[in-house]
Formats: sequence, C-alpha cells, structure tokens
Amino acid sequence: MSTIKEDPDYLFYVGFTFTVEWYRNPTGRMPAKTYYEELSEEEQKRLDDLVARLADSPIGTRLPKSMYNEEDSHHKIYAFKPKNHRFFNFMTIGRKIIIVNAFITRARRNLL
Repeated sequence: MSTIKEDPDYLFYVGFTFTVEWYRNPTGRMPAKTYYEELSEEEQKRLDDLVARLADSPIGTRLPKSMYNEEDSHHKIYAFKPKNHRFFNFMTIGRKIIIVNAFITRARRNLL
C-alpha cells in the first residue's frame, strides 16, 4: 500500500504525519515485507488500515494498545497488531516509521 506511484520498493505508505518504510537488511532483503506479501488480502488490509491511521494522525495521537503498542520501552520498539500478527517497528528522525520484522502469535488455548 502506498500513496505514491512508482515508489521505491521499500516505501509502504506516505501519510500526513509519518512516512512508513520496510527495513532493508544489508543484503537487500526486507523480511517484514516478505511476510506481509504472504498474507491474505484481508490480513494485508488490516495492517494497511492501521498504518494509514497512525501515519495520518497528528503527532501525539495514541492508538489503542490492541492495535499498536510499545513493546520495549528502553529501545522504543513498537508493534502494529493486526489480529494475531505483529509488525515490529521504530520511529526515526524525519518522521519515519521503519517496519523491521513480523511474526504470527500463537492462538491462545483454553486451559480449563
């Protein structure tokens, strides 16, 4: 998802407040983008909506913890949380959000 045609492949979304990019490792791979591309269209749309909501919001806006959460306060690592997927990211100077990695959480089991 992106608002600009012919974007570099690492660019995910350009919002009013933040630009969101995929992290590219030294070999050029983008693990979070690869993960995203393997999701269903519905699952991708859930992340698209969360990213757009945050990137278009004024600075200081807080999304509910069920959607976006600070996972590591010391290192300032955050996670977009579309359903049972986690997309870890951090913010940089220049109002950029870099999505670094992603994974699926285990379904909670009823232990009763």
